Amino acid sequence: MLGLIYTYKGIDFFLKHVLALLTGLFFVLMTFNLSHAEEPEVTVEEATKVIEAEIESFQPDFEFYGLWDDAIIEHETDLYDITDNIIAYYFLLKVKGEDVGYYIISADKDYSPVLEFGGTPGKSGFDEQNSDDRVYYFGGQKYLMAEDAEEIKHKIKVLQQKNSSSSRETKNIDADNINQAIKSLSLNKDPNAKSQWENYLNAGDFGIQSLPEKYALNIPYIYQRTPGINGPESACGPTALAMAVEYLSDIGLDVRDASYWGGDVKLVNALRNFLGTDGWGTTSGNMSYFTTKYLNIEMNGWTVSSKNANSSGAINIYKDRVVSSRPPLVMWDIPKLIPWPDAEVRWHWNTGSAYRESNGQFQFGVKDPEFNSSRTVYYSWSANDAGFHIIHYTN
Repeated sequence: MLGLIYTYKGIDFFLKHVLALLTGLFFVLMTFNLSHAEEPEVTVEEATKVIEAEIESFQPDFEFYGLWDDAIIEHETDLYDITDNIIAYYFLLKVKGEDVGYYIISADKDYSPVLEFGGTPGKSGFDEQNSDDRVYYFGGQKYLMAEDAEEIKHKIKVLQQKNSSSSRETKNIDADNINQAIKSLSLNKDPNAKSQWENYLNAGDFGIQSLPEKYALNIPYIYQRTPGINGPESACGPTALAMAVEYLSDIGLDVRDASYWGGDVKLVNALRNFLGTDGWGTTSGNMSYFTTKYLNIEMNGWTVSSKNANSSGAINIYKDRVVSSRPPLVMWDIPKLIPWPDAEVRWHWNTGSAYRESNGQFQFGVKDPEFNSSRTVYYSWSANDAGFHIIHYTN
């Protein structure tokens, strides 16, 4: 009996040690799983230096000149890619405790340093982040929030199935479709990014080595959700065109502007009807075709064309139209897997109003009718050129 008890005690002792070892191994594996993501190539301190160099490079004729000289740059949160690696940093600019602007800086030197910045109190939608969620950033208007990448993949599957059943075209959802959707959630790498980073980080005490080329138009701002605007959730197209029309009128061109229709709201509603905008928004084809018709009502000779942002010569066309006081219209493609504030809308329109070149990086500026702010928002062209195209016109 004593021997048997001793044997049981020995087994019990052995099992306890095995359990302790397995528990330790479990925590090691969990720790590895949580920390297996690669360390970002760019530190928060380096990203902050990029912002400081950018602000120091502003010239007197730039919209944000002098506004952020005394701003405190605060790292708000990390932004992630679909592999759960940190792809960028989100910063808020604060003056006397108030948010006055924001920057998104790449955390990888294969991408352009400055991915996005603006003079709004923060990037629209980012303030909805839950404390347990990460922000997954894919450039421009595309981002998702989730606890981890696996949840993102699950959301993509659910959203694709939902969109497939409710869209005008029914598609079969399989693993290949989902994997293709996941692969599409990425920023574009810039072959010139390394030299851009070197210029920013070696700017020294005298700012960036070469002053950026820049141009900006004073586009009158209209908010697409202004009371009285019909279908405000899908009114970005007619509102973006209305801002361009108002600018053309301001510089003396003969167009049917707000004064003709009786105010900004009536102008937007008239353009909504003219463009054939519905709950899905304004299609690129309608914008191109009917903008031609609309501009030629009062002044003959207008021609309108469409250009993909990643096609040859697109940047030069954008620059030319801005310098020529012909603000181009920018159409962002909102993939069906991105839950946009208004589920039926598949595109989002901005009015092109500015551009600047900083250390070889081309940034384009827009007025966004959804932001309820007249401040310009700037995006990196190279990081986002697969996700938008422009409608441009001349006469």
